Amino acid sequence: VAFVNADDVTTPACVEDGSDVVVGFENDNNAETGDWLGLYPVEAIGGDGAPGMPALHPMNWVNSCGDRSCTEPKERGPVLFPRPKLWVNADGSDKAWVAVLARFSVQSQEFYTIVNESAPFIVSTNCAASVPAEITSNPTDSPTDHPTDSPTDHPTEHPTDHPTEHPTEHPTEHPTDHPTEKPTDLPLGASTRKSEYAFKEEIGISFNLEDAEIGDWIGIYDENFSVSKGDIAGEALFWVWNCGNTRDSPNCGIRSEGTVTIGSADNEWEMRWPPTPGRYRAVILRDSIRSNWEVIDVSPVFTVAAPTDINEESLSLVRSDFETLITKNITLAAKFLRLAFHDCTGGCDGCVDLQEIKNRGLELPIAELEPLVEKYNGLLSRADMWAMAALVGADISQPRGDFRVDFKFDSWGRRNCEGKYPSSFSETTEVA
Repeated sequence: VAFVNADDVTTPACVEDGSDVVVGFENDNNAETGDWLGLYPVEAIGGDGAPGMPALHPMNWVNSCGDRSCTEPKERGPVLFPRPKLWVNADGSDKAWVAVLARFSVQSQEFYTIVNESAPFIVSTNCAASVPAEITSNPTDSPTDHPTDSPTDHPTEHPTDHPTEHPTEHPTEHPTDHPTEKPTDLPLGASTRKSEYAFKEEIGISFNLEDAEIGDWIGIYDENFSVSKGDIAGEALFWVWNCGNTRDSPNCGIRSEGTVTIGSADNEWEMRWPPTPGRYRAVILRDSIRSNWEVIDVSPVFTVAAPTDINEESLSLVRSDFETLITKNITLAAKFLRLAFHDCTGGCDGCVDLQEIKNRGLELPIAELEPLVEKYNGLLSRADMWAMAALVGADISQPRGDFRVDFKFDSWGRRNCEGKYPSSFSETTEVA
């Protein structure tokens, strides 16, 4: 497709969207082990891709040997990009890309220095129909498929200078008397489509930036993520580039606004999906040569609801939360066991009488469990949750060895008490 060479640049070529891309290069005089080739949208280079300039993260890349594990410098070749994710413009028109020969210098630890770049090449959905620019300076974008047989008798005296690109097929007979002066745009910054998502539901995040860059990406963080604009963030729970994927680098160039969907398909964090029930924020961040993971904007809090179907996966989620709670405070293991014993004397119903002397101190494990009881309210009863907490506590407390007992939580459906005692199970009652 292109030859990256100081003395010879090929004529622009066309590549069908979704096809392999082959890049040839010659670098006879000063090849290094850290040489690599990358593919960029033309606007990402922006005329600044001269030798010696720093290169941003590429859309796709390989080392000069054709993979990502070169041990020796290579002076020339072609290299193959198997079906790289290059695409056309959002409106379906051809998009210009460029190949760049760049270098990571092992000696100087200099990152991503451009050695040279190719002439642009075109990615198109139909290369056969693509017309070279030099044939006509102003071709029509959409020639008429069926010209009229009988032209109008009374042509418009003053036709519009800028006709609409997508005229309405069925215009309204009664237009509104008070049209909106300015249609609603996406709000600036980050926002989610909904304030609450079901368990395993894909999460839609909208963004609108005034100064977008090619390294912008979007991550999901726990609600306790407490940084502000301009801060440097840690690793996200889930993330995508602002074009909606997690491949080598953002394949969509500079994108100032749009909506991305974060879900389980084809992403490097797929094994961690879905997020556990809880409260989260969407964060717009930037990865550039100037900064790593700079926070650009933070969305309002959104929630992920607990699952409603009892199965191995949902019970594993609950158990994991209990394990986390007990690991942080191992004394809770015995307290949860004691709570379940007192609750299940006469039948497990999620209630204990805190005015009884024998139940003194149970308000502490009740208070520790209450957030998880609320979190999984649609899945398990309070009585079920107290029982599982006791089993997990007993399991964690066992010494390591060959004589461990498997405390399984294999029954549920216990009913909570209703108004059994004068004081609520969750209220702390002073006992003389």
